Order: sequence, then C-alpha cells, then structure tokens
Amino acid sequence: MIARRQGTRLVEFTASSLLGAATSLRCVCRQAISKNDIHPSAIVSAHIEDDAGICVGPFSVIGPDVKLGRNVNVGAHTVVTGHTVIEQGTHIFPFACIGNVPPDRKYRGSDTMLKIGRDCVIREHVTIHLGTELGGWTTSIGDKCLIMAGAHVAHDCKLGNNIVIANQTCLGGHVQVGDGVTIGGQVGVKQFVRVGRGAMIGGQSVVRADVIPFGLVHGDPARLAGLNLVGMKRSKHSRERVKHMLSLYRYLFAHPGSTLPSSSFARPLPLPPSPTLAGRAEIALAYIREQRERMEVEGVEGEVVKEEGNGERGEERREGRVDGGSANKEEYGMMEEQLLSFVLRQSRGVCLPSTHPST
Repeated sequence: MIARRQGTRLVEFTASSLLGAATSLRCVCRQAISKNDIHPSAIVSAHIEDDAGICVGPFSVIGPDVKLGRNVNVGAHTVVTGHTVIEQGTHIFPFACIGNVPPDRKYRGSDTMLKIGRDCVIREHVTIHLGTELGGWTTSIGDKCLIMAGAHVAHDCKLGNNIVIANQTCLGGHVQVGDGVTIGGQVGVKQFVRVGRGAMIGGQSVVRADVIPFGLVHGDPARLAGLNLVGMKRSKHSRERVKHMLSLYRYLFAHPGSTLPSSSFARPLPLPPSPTLAGRAEIALAYIREQRERMEVEGVEGEVVKEEGNGERGEERREGRVDGGSANKEEYGMMEEQLLSFVLRQSRGVCLPSTHPST
C-alpha cells in the first residue's frame, strides 16, 4: 500500500488499484495510438502496417511470408515463419516456434499454409507446423483457442473454436478437433484421429480411436467414461436435452453384462437391439429423424411421456422439448444426429467403455 498526502487528506493507493489504473491506461493508449511496438533486436521481414498495434519482443524472428493481424503480440525469442496467417488479438508467448516445415517425409517443400484465428493464446515452447500437399495444404486453428506450454500441433491438423489444450500434449498429423473440446496435459493423440465437439480428454491419455461428440475419455488406451455433462451444462444445454443425450448414449453403448450405471433419470432409448455399434447408430438415427418429421408434419411439441415423480400422480413431460422446455422443431435431435453421424462416419473405430466388446 502506498500513502500520499494531498493537502490535508491522506490518500491511500493499493497495489491492485495502481495495477488496474496502469492496465486501463495501456488499453486507452493502444486504442488511441495503435502504434507498433517492435523491439530493436527483433528481425521482422514481413510487411506490417504502421498503425496495426503489433508487438514483437526481443530476439524474435518474423519471416517474410507471415501475415499478422491487428494487435497480435509475439513474445521474446519466438520464431514465426512460413506462409503463416495470424488473425487479430492473438498472443504468442516466448520461445514458441510457429509455421516451420512439417517433419513429414512426404513433404516436398510446397507452399503450404498455417492459419491461426482470432484471440488465441499460444503459450511458451509451443510448436505448430505447416500443412502438407496430401493433407489439404493447410494446418488451421480456430478462434479463442488456448494452447498451453510445450504442446505440439502437427501438420494438417484442423482445430475448431474455443479449444483448450493443456501442457505437453501432442496432436499427431491430420487430427481433427471440434469446437469446445478440452484436452488435458501430457496427452498423445494418434494421427488421423477425430475428436468430436464438446468432448473432454483426461490427462496422460493415449487416444488411438475417435472420440464421440461430448464424450469423456481417459486412460491408456483412452476409454469412454461417459458424457461430458459439465461441459454440456456450461454450454447452456437444457436439462431435457442432456437427458435425451444420456438416453441415446446408454442405448448405444449398453450390452449384456454392461457396467454402465442405470438411472431412472435417463433410461436407454426403447429401441430394438443390434449386435454392433453401427447397427444401433443406424436404428437410433432413423428414430430421431422420424420423430423430427412427425413433429414437423403434425405440428406437435413431442411425445407425451409419464414419469415417476415424488407423488402418486407422477409428472407428464413431452419427449422432444428442448432449450429449457420450449418446443423447438428445428433444433430437436440436432445434437443426437451429429453424434450418430459421427459414429457412422468413423473408419478407425471410436473409444468404447472399458467393458464394451469390440464392435
């Protein structure tokens, strides 16, 4: 705490108030002036506009084919090279290496690219490589992603928006990661694996098969432990929608001798059994589409189902009500259909519960 006499009054300043004032002043100055702040020891070969508000720290190297958006901050001792595009507001911390050629023997020096979206945070010692000719020419990272220290994103990876990748995690080549995925620390994801939107991967896992949307996996090899219920709630999905997803999950992955926990909250969908996961997915997909078509044709909110309640009367609800209980015919079954389509499109298998038979 700092005290200062002002006239006859003793004015006190706390450290937090001073820090807040300094931060606000920096923001105001940057918005008003928007001048670049490039350290004299940095080597910047790329063309940068004079009023872009770009910061480049000491001893950093920016290659000639790099394009930096407004207010990009590149920390000290960082290398950004290759045909790399970094959108506005992204912050790269010291010792990161961005846009180098991929360690792929099939790469022949073509002008492939790396694209990084807006407002990403790339921490210390992160490495991200360019794409290859056989992988679509581009490695891409969406908006508002957080990639923590020591992580590696290999060539031709396709990352969505709002992804969190913790320390020392390695994504192999051609990995696809959907929006809102969280990956724990020291995880290895094998090449060509797909991770569906909203999924979560526990720390120190080895992922050798696809992860279903909103799936929760962990272990070596990674096994399906359920749905990412916390992530679904944080994404503002209604209780009814979460319940329907749980019912679908229990139908897909239940089998004789299954140890999946039974619950009256979300029983498995009452659909015919099938010996294979793909067969159950096809049955469920047909059911979801039929329900949606019935709702559109008949103009009804959903199927009336009587549930057991605390009293003898029970409680009536309408199956197919989403978004906090309001009937929404356009969105009904969208999440379920995405999950089922993901399962049917897989070619490398999906992560299964630990007691599930091979399908």
